[in-house]
Amino acid sequence: MFHEGLLVDSFKVPLVKLCAWAGLPRRPVYYQPTGIRAEDRSALRRAA
Repeated sequence: MFHEGLLVDSFKVPLVKLCAWAGLPRRPVYYQPTGIRAEDRSALRRAA
């Protein structure tokens, strides 16, 4: 990721500022998708 490359080069730029420079929303940068829980998956199967 670009941010990690800046850290290697000793530039400390907050992700908020990088997103603003690039015109990107912050949420997708910070969002880490998680898997669906087993009980939720089985509930979805029962409902289908």
